Amino acid sequence: TGLLVVAERDGSAFRVVARRSGAQSFIDNGIAWSPDGTRIAAAVFIDQRTRAKIAAFDLRSGAAKYMSAQSWLNIGRMVWRNSGLLTIAADHQSNAMQVIEIGGDGQTKLVTRDLNGYRSLDASADGSRLVTVQSQRASSSIWIARASDAGAATQIPAPNGRYYGVSWLDGSRVVTRMDLSGAPEL
Repeated sequence: TGLLVVAERDGSAFRVVARRSGAQSFIDNGIAWSPDGTRIAAAVFIDQRTRAKIAAFDLRSGAAKYMSAQSWLNIGRMVWRNSGLLTIAADHQSNAMQVIEIGGDGQTKLVTRDLNGYRSLDASADGSRLVTVQSQRASSSIWIARASDAGAATQIPAPNGRYYGVSWLDGSRVVTRMDLSGAPEL
């Protein structure tokens, strides 16, 4: 059984928002707060771990509503902005994790369209820029783009290696876990 739980920062007011079990379990790495703080988006399997969707759970009632009719093979990190939800997901045809946007109307669109895979995702505090880790065979790259124009992404100059996750520290710096010398570093 998987539980979606919330609490205050100090651990008080701990409570269960939703419970899922069996074939309809939560996916461990996909969760995001709505911009207004009333819902939580969570990645969930909808059958025998072969199809996944994103559900928005109401914090008061625990009621779930799928954010799109689209299902994916796997869903990763997500960021919920006012204009919609961004996530890393793999469809059933390509099996490559891509950056996808789900609009408020439930329509999905690919933000990235290439043969590479993506493993992490975050947005700047104002939601105007995205950062992701792009996986290329033996190395990874970090790319930054304006949320309104992901096609104009620029690569952050960095040493060759593997980058495993990425988050904004503030509006101008990112932090990542990387493996440049055979040992993980920040």
